[in-house]
Amino acid sequence: MLYKIKTSESADKDLKEIADYLAEYAGKEPTIKYIYRLKKRVFNLLRKFPNSCAKHGKYRYFVIDRYIVIYAVYDVLKKVRIIMFAHQNSNYKNDMVTRA
Repeated sequence: MLYKIKTSESADKDLKEIADYLAEYAGKEPTIKYIYRLKKRVFNLLRKFPNSCAKHGKYRYFVIDRYIVIYAVYDVLKKVRIIMFAHQNSNYKNDMVTRA
């Protein structure tokens, strides 16, 4: 059974900030395509294999295209909640404290 994916408001905001940053350098159309492909890859992985990624405390995470995706798995409900998208060089650990 495939898991349902939800993104938190803060994760949606993270994606918008990533898109805004990339659009400055790559333009609007390439950025839209990139964000679409990134989300598709993330969602496909998490729908099928949510427990396959590294675990730290109550969260799991993985890196994709220099971005860290942090999420929680609710096996009983067959749901995944994405908490954060962050660049791997960002101070994401401090940001997680305020979001957890």
